[in-house]
Amino acid sequence: MSEFRVTGIFPVSFRPEPFVVGHAIGDFEVGNAVELRRAGEVIAHGVLRAFEFHRSPRGELSFTFSDEISQHVRLGDIIVRWIPDQPSSQATPSLFRSSSGR
Repeated sequence: MSEFRVTGIFPVSFRPEPFVVGHAIGDFEVGNAVELRRAGEVIAHGVLRAFEFHRSPRGELSFTFSDEISQHVRLGDIIVRWIPDQPSSQATPSLFRSSSGR
């Protein structure tokens, strides 16, 4: 399962969704359906809108998500790639792949 652990949320004036910073493990692709989880519970479903290729010195990445996720995301949340009615082994190829979490 691909997951993104949120370590920072940065609203910006030039776009409606904030930059969500964190560590990614697994495969992500712009347009993926994603699920926001907090303390083991599902909070919302949405879409990965964009990601930044440049990594921070701490190995963090910046993602932006649809309003359904952006309105509810908090520090410490986990956002996972969500494939409705499809086993994760049949996932489509990724444009971004991280196996180390850095």
